[in-house]
Amino acid sequence: MKQEQLFPGATPAPLSRQEAEGDDQARRIAVSDFSRPLLFEAGAGTGKTATLVGRIVAWAMGPGWDEVEAKTEERTHERIAPLVLEGVSAITFTEAAAAEMSTRVGQVLQDLEHAADDHVPIGLERGCLPGAQADWSPRARALRSALDRLTTCTIHAFCRRLLAAHPFELGLDPYFELDARQTRVPLCVREVLEEFFSERWGRREESDLLELARRGFGPPEIEMAVLDLLKEGARAVDFMTSPLNAEVYAELNAKLVPSLTLLGRLAVPFAGVPSNQKTHLVLNAVNDSLALVAAETKQNKSGEKTRFANRQRRLAELFNRKTLDKLKLWRKGELTKNELKRVEGQEAQLAQAAERLEAALLPFLELDPEHLERVRALVAEILARVEARLRQRGLVTFSDLLRDAQRLLNESPEVAATERKRIRQLLVDEFQDTDESQCDIVRQLALRGPESERPTLFCVGDPKQSIYSWRNADLQAYDTFKRELGQAGGEVLHLTRNFRSTPAILEEVERAVAPVMERVVGVQPEFVPLQAHRSPTYANDRAAIEFWPSWPLDENGAFVTSPRSPVQAGYEAEAQAIATDVARLSAEGTAFRDVALLFRSATSVEVYLRALREHAIPYVVQSDRSYYRRREVIDAGALVRCALDPTDQLALVTLLRSPWVGVPDAALFAMWSVGFPDVAARAFRADEEGFEEIKATIDQAKQALPHVPAGEKLDGWDESARAAMCALAELRTAFESDTVDRWVERIRSLFQPDAIEAARFLGAFRLSNLERFFRDLKNTLEERGDVHSVLASLRTSLGRGVESEVTRPSDSGVDAVRVLTIHGSKGLEFAHIYFAQCNRVSLGDRSKKDFFERRGGKVAYAFLGAKTPNAFAVRQRTTLAEAAERVRLLYVALTRAKERLVLLGAFSADPKGAAWRRVTNFTGLLEHREGIDQALSEVRMSPPDHSVVDPFGCLFRSAIGVAKTPGPAAKAPHETALSSACAQPELPTPTAIAVELRALREQREQARLHQARPFSTAASDGGHDFNPADAGLVENAEEQAGSSRRVARAVGVAVHRVLELSDLTVNRAEEFERRLESLGGMLPCLVHVNDLPGALERARALLVGMRDNGLWDRFFDLQTDVVARELDVLLVPTLELGEATGYVSGNIDLLYRDSASGEWVIADYKSDFVDTEAELEERIAGYRAQGRTYVKALRGALQLPDDPRFELWFLHPGRVVVVPT
Repeated sequence: MKQEQLFPGATPAPLSRQEAEGDDQARRIAVSDFSRPLLFEAGAGTGKTATLVGRIVAWAMGPGWDEVEAKTEERTHERIAPLVLEGVSAITFTEAAAAEMSTRVGQVLQDLEHAADDHVPIGLERGCLPGAQADWSPRARALRSALDRLTTCTIHAFCRRLLAAHPFELGLDPYFELDARQTRVPLCVREVLEEFFSERWGRREESDLLELARRGFGPPEIEMAVLDLLKEGARAVDFMTSPLNAEVYAELNAKLVPSLTLLGRLAVPFAGVPSNQKTHLVLNAVNDSLALVAAETKQNKSGEKTRFANRQRRLAELFNRKTLDKLKLWRKGELTKNELKRVEGQEAQLAQAAERLEAALLPFLELDPEHLERVRALVAEILARVEARLRQRGLVTFSDLLRDAQRLLNESPEVAATERKRIRQLLVDEFQDTDESQCDIVRQLALRGPESERPTLFCVGDPKQSIYSWRNADLQAYDTFKRELGQAGGEVLHLTRNFRSTPAILEEVERAVAPVMERVVGVQPEFVPLQAHRSPTYANDRAAIEFWPSWPLDENGAFVTSPRSPVQAGYEAEAQAIATDVARLSAEGTAFRDVALLFRSATSVEVYLRALREHAIPYVVQSDRSYYRRREVIDAGALVRCALDPTDQLALVTLLRSPWVGVPDAALFAMWSVGFPDVAARAFRADEEGFEEIKATIDQAKQALPHVPAGEKLDGWDESARAAMCALAELRTAFESDTVDRWVERIRSLFQPDAIEAARFLGAFRLSNLERFFRDLKNTLEERGDVHSVLASLRTSLGRGVESEVTRPSDSGVDAVRVLTIHGSKGLEFAHIYFAQCNRVSLGDRSKKDFFERRGGKVAYAFLGAKTPNAFAVRQRTTLAEAAERVRLLYVALTRAKERLVLLGAFSADPKGAAWRRVTNFTGLLEHREGIDQALSEVRMSPPDHSVVDPFGCLFRSAIGVAKTPGPAAKAPHETALSSACAQPELPTPTAIAVELRALREQREQARLHQARPFSTAASDGGHDFNPADAGLVENAEEQAGSSRRVARAVGVAVHRVLELSDLTVNRAEEFERRLESLGGMLPCLVHVNDLPGALERARALLVGMRDNGLWDRFFDLQTDVVARELDVLLVPTLELGEATGYVSGNIDLLYRDSASGEWVIADYKSDFVDTEAELEERIAGYRAQGRTYVKALRGALQLPDDPRFELWFLHPGRVVVVPT
């Protein structure tokens, strides 16, 4: 059956000639008109990046090249190209976008360099390139070689470069640093506040702090408020002047009377409502307020401030909580039956009047002038001190970059003129996400100054995709700039041809979004339809648009459509439906990477991830900003804090509980009860006395450990704790002498966090986070060096849960479903989109949060319980802006789909179509879509497995029905070629059945053996048949009477550590004595005190034997040849490497280059006590597999042409044996 028969509305009319010509003309102007400022409003999927890249290349290859060639004496392409590209500055929204733009410019230039048959890359026009094709290649080649001169960066990077070039004009430190990780500024704030509180306490000024504390705002709240103000770009000067004066009071008083009068007039019909209803609460309050105003007018004696205060007291009595609640219902349009009957036809006017009165009343009901002045003066002083401290240390924030760059261009005409002359082409991407400061920076560069000196401005944006108001994106600033651009001779053009989505997708976007995207200047743009460039390519038995209501079922099997139905049950239904459908898509050949799940917020996605796991569907969760809340990052931070601050008990607990140590909670109580923290704080030196104290304390805690169920599973924690404390003491000691690189590497070597986390769930992600953590730690230590700064940075980031993107392994080739938020999906596209939780109510109401805003030279703020008079109007505007942005989020979500779009949510069974301004979720917006009410009603009245196709070809079916519908079984590739006509296949013979049966038995046995394989193994496990000690460190322990396995292992560890730490650059005899003495400090933490004498005797005997048999001298002779000692090995298992299914690990004791032959040599120490050649041969045979693993690992890692040499160093007899592998 053909697609159009199943879904009749799927194929719209093709792009009209007028529309096509308009779009083509706009694209032609983009690469040919460099004489005036241009703003391109490019809809979703219209190729804006290709347009930007095309313009850069077209200018550089043509007018830009000709201009430079005419103005300079340079005539060689290699000299001209850098000068051309230096005149281009492209500002992007993210660093990733900047990198992509630079890469794509290079790709287009490469295409032009090798162009043939008049081929022109996408985004360019043949007429915009140099006349002859022969001219393309040399110019393109030269430009590509000079691509590093092209500036593509974020607005913050652009401002940073500008300020770095002109620091003295603003009094900045010429070597100022950006606090990119937001860790150093909080430290300065903390220091300033500690000093400030210390100074204030005990003085008369402390009364302000006490009053704040009485209101619930203590030092932590003040600190957070100051940090938030700095983040928003607030300065001390913004708080120097009081926001309250006679003019302000007069304005507030003047707004009240018209608002009361208007609502009173519209509410006159309510007089007939029974007096016992709440309607009269508002009527009485309005009438009494008007009487109050009339009485004031007759007296006419008081000033504006006094009048405001009098009204404030009286209005607080008249408009109590119940009255305000009723007024809010009117504002929302929620009227009783009696009220509706009396104001029929005037509901909208009444709602607007109620909204206007509420806005006029709020300053009288919530403004506290005395508290505002108290907070303002306090914050002004604190910010002044913080700014001075930041200047002293040369620190700036992201908001400082913008504000200082704006001020520099406004206050230094010479600097602005220099920048204008330097830049010939200024391009700005994602212009809809700019704020007032950013717009002003672009304005100063491209719309101010002499026209002959201005760079040509080219902005690209789509106001319909402005979804970052929480990052201060401001459509009012956008609209203002757009108007100024037109006044400066510029033009606004539109790109509407969509190259991403099928016609059916774009038709649905228009049906869903156009009714609710109402044009409001500075708040919401006008909806502009997109025209499809491509044809449908989705499967014939699927609709391009599907709606899956996630209504749960009651006990009778009927849908529960009440707004109070269990939300979680709906999410469960959605999750199962999505997982089932994705499994079907996969069985039909769809790649997982072509599928995405979209959410408004990532806080409730676990139920969906669980469903994907149950169906064995791989997935990648993106836009996770919880880096500092990741377990492995917290554990790594605790480890560093323990090493640098021995008194940090919280870090100590965290480290001990981590998987890197593994002390159970029950043991922690016992350890603290015997004073372990004090002992741990003294663990600095690797001496016998210190370790004996640690061992004794841990043993005491073990004895005090109460009985717990399954306590036998806790065995070994004491050994792990002792080893951890030994390693921690080594870290503390080494910090004073190690270089930064070596100390960080020592952390990773001693505690092995990488290997442990790699073996856990989502190991690749954990490794990426750890790699970033240790890289940042290294940079922090190198930049600052002092312990205090490092510790403070860690505590700030981990303690405050600073938001930062989780580091992820490269997933460019990963075939997995993407799970992301709408914001995270911006700029991406997928064949199949599942837009889940459409009914989820948006909780991000910024209108109720503290804020700071600077607009048009005026400031408004609300924090610490204080509000400026204009804060109430700002909050009202913010509420409207959030509602408008909700519509744009819907637009962005729907336009991510290329071929198929599925919307899920608990849709209202009786859509009322509330105004978009008052809707709080996406299902409320979708209620305005044509035909949705009838389709949902039919689904609600039908069985769960029933489907409805609306007149537009869109499919409606319940999520529960989708989850229960059996999908097609996955088929092997060869099965699809079988003909259905083969109704009577040939039966196999008995002989063939017997052969297949034997093969099946063999495969089952292989599967059983494979399943029994361990997850991991040590590279030295191959020698364990000959060696009862663990890990290949101590061999042949049974040959020493009375020596336990633990003692043998400890001796091996100690001797290996001696050989690892020995300094080969000093006198070998003195170093031998020093290392021999160090055994007394190492062994106490490795063996029980009763075993210590025997362990010391054996370890010393091994070292003395090495000295006497010449092996110590041979070891020192390798001084200049040594490459590494105790080199970690981690391998993916293969059949020849053993039976592990997860990984193979080990340590190469010694790696060196043979100076005579140039060979790479792997040396492995063996402490076997062997006396005969037969015993030696037996040991060599046992260790050959271990050598094979190390040889394979090293050759693969270093890409060696030949196998390295493998040597066994038998320490006791002093023999070095080369072992073929």
